[in-house]
Amino acid sequence: MQREVRGPDDVLRAQIDEARLILTGGNWQEARQRLTALAREHPAQAAVYAALGDCYGAAGRWREAVSYYRQGLDREYDPDVAGRLAQARQQLAATAESHAVTKRTVVAVAASFAILLAVIATVILVSRHSHQTANGGRTRVFVPPSEPVQRPGAQAGTAMPTPAATPGAPALPAPPRTEGPAVAAPAVQPTPAPSPAAPGAVPPVIVTKRVEAPSTDQDFFLTQILASLSWPDGTSLSGTSLVQSDPYNGFAFVTLSMPRAVQGDLTDVVLRTAYNAAATLIKSDSGMQSLEVRVLEAVSSGAERPRTLVAYRGTTTRDAVEFWTRSGRQPGSHEIWYQVFAESWWNPEAPTSLGKQTK
Repeated sequence: MQREVRGPDDVLRAQIDEARLILTGGNWQEARQRLTALAREHPAQAAVYAALGDCYGAAGRWREAVSYYRQGLDREYDPDVAGRLAQARQQLAATAESHAVTKRTVVAVAASFAILLAVIATVILVSRHSHQTANGGRTRVFVPPSEPVQRPGAQAGTAMPTPAATPGAPALPAPPRTEGPAVAAPAVQPTPAPSPAAPGAVPPVIVTKRVEAPSTDQDFFLTQILASLSWPDGTSLSGTSLVQSDPYNGFAFVTLSMPRAVQGDLTDVVLRTAYNAAATLIKSDSGMQSLEVRVLEAVSSGAERPRTLVAYRGTTTRDAVEFWTRSGRQPGSHEIWYQVFAESWWNPEAPTSLGKQTK
């Protein structure tokens, strides 16, 4: 009986499959140890690193899974592995957001507890003060009089009594006398109190100034960087682009306005321009970790006035952009849609082509 001859690639593939079976059986540690040993023995094999990415993904350790997927793609590009890398990045972002929400919840609970303690302490202090001011077991409470109190000598034409001199104190000088008939002091007219507003009435708000989102020096700098780029037809992005960045979380929001002169396959034009803008901003700002690009387009139908709508929106990260920058080649529209931008959306109301097709 002839014996089957197996090459080194077949042996390696069988070892990877065996590790995957162990992982399926629930023994994650043994599967990880075997795949790690295979990675040391075969450092140039992309399949080993892809399997390690699957192993760490099964354990919910998405940061390590992203790292091993990227190492596998650096050795050999595989669309299936690139898809799993995009899913792992989404899981990593969701996990980070969940941790942030949990942290904010803990902080909110601690702040609420501190406020509750402060309220309890205030109630105790007020209660003690009330007991100290009590006289004969009864608390002194001020009750305003029901009728206005007329002070002696306050009527017009009535002289105020001169206070008696205190023994041992210097005598006060008498007020000067004036010649002529006595003139009565004018009665002080009480100022009418403003009538209370009706329940639920809200005073009108008068807007005297238009308030817009302010731009920082970094926003102006990044917007000027985009001005050096142009659309495929040669139209510059100057005046049609805007960047708003947040250095706290390393996020930037980019808005591009598509010129009306652009013709051809609009999805291809938009995706390539969005990728060039993302790559340029990531290279210019080392603190930028993620960004979102939206492209505006003026759409007109018949005699209606053209209306501006969001034609495309996509979100990407520094890792995704730098992967293609290191590869040394420009990704195509399909790769930009599915691999560069983790979330891509095209407005169904926006046309996908206009005029003649670009070559």
